[in-house]
Amino acid sequence: MSSFPLINQGVLDLTGCDVATIPLPTEALEFIQKATTGEIFVNPVQDVITTATSKVTDIVNDVNAGIGDIFMSSDGTILGTPLPGSGSGLDGNGLPIPLRLTTFVSNFSQEVSEKIAVYQEQSDILSGVSIGKDGFDGNGGVSDMPGIASVQSIAAGFNQVVNTLSNEDELKDNYTQFFGSILGPGSQVFEGVNAALSGDFEGALSNFPRNEDGTLILGDANVSNLTALIEAKNDVVRAANDVVAFVQDERALVTAATTELVKATFGFELLAMLADPCFGEKVASKILKPS
Repeated sequence: MSSFPLINQGVLDLTGCDVATIPLPTEALEFIQKATTGEIFVNPVQDVITTATSKVTDIVNDVNAGIGDIFMSSDGTILGTPLPGSGSGLDGNGLPIPLRLTTFVSNFSQEVSEKIAVYQEQSDILSGVSIGKDGFDGNGGVSDMPGIASVQSIAAGFNQVVNTLSNEDELKDNYTQFFGSILGPGSQVFEGVNAALSGDFEGALSNFPRNEDGTLILGDANVSNLTALIEAKNDVVRAANDVVAFVQDERALVTAATTELVKATFGFELLAMLADPCFGEKVASKILKPS
């Protein structure tokens, strides 16, 4: 603290006023130091995220190791209007080239992985493991989501203010909603992705023709196989979209709470100012109208 400049010394009469110091034990100091580097934190939902990313990787590897390939379209037929986003252009007759199954799965993998990454980022922030991690700012946050220290401050302040202003005897939890992604609500929503990957997508692939060693024979897939795979893909994407929506709502809550907290705490700060006879009250007497 000695490096901070001392400005306007002697303006206030500080007779009888002491600034309390709080000595901290070595263990507490070490804890604080480790917290600032992020080494004490762990992401409690990392297992469910890793499970999802592993499933997506397994699906891609299973298909890429398959024998042959096959064209598919939006209604599952082997020939017809190609799925959007194939990027394969037109054939020699000027007709759209249908999407290949391997490309369909590759596109699916990229889309779902990007949505999983949103939850990975949010859970890293709320668990503190983002501190010191590439892709995050110095406080472990990103452009539209602050790090854990700020979220903790906002959540604690919002919880206190809402309970105080409600003027009710019963204490209500307005705190844990800020950490939903790493608590039960978030992980339950994300489990929907794993369920859709296992039950729907992997289930659809299990009905594809395979040779004796289990290798997919993509060229022998029928319309029923392709249709089921498209439906499974849609189920997984819907589940992943629910996860992204959950994260977006959580970030919107932090933004809204910050605004409300600034408004609500203004009055408390004035009361605290008046209650401080050594500093605040002397300044307040100069800026507040006599009551």
